[in-house]
Amino acid sequence: MVALPDLEERLERIERKLDEILAILKGGGEASVSGEVLEELNWRSYPSGEGEWIFADEAPASLLRTLSERGSVTISGYRYTLREGRSKRFVARKKVE
Repeated sequence: MVALPDLEERLERIERKLDEILAILKGGGEASVSGEVLEELNWRSYPSGEGEWIFADEAPASLLRTLSERGSVTISGYRYTLREGRSKRFVARKKVE
């Protein structure tokens, strides 16, 4: 049996993926990711306090595509970039002043 909080988390993940798919369909292949969807991700703060990060496999595929094509993108007051770690890729974000 699945606990209610686990079920809610799974449903939220499914909803994010569906939003991503709808954005792709509406945009003819180039999806935009809303700041609201990005805010719900499990961002981790850098020890310096300068920005946040998540592993690339936790980010919406459309954001990864955009970052791969453009290098960086600004969405809802944050600049997002795709970075290479020692063993994994990750997405970094920092508030734009």
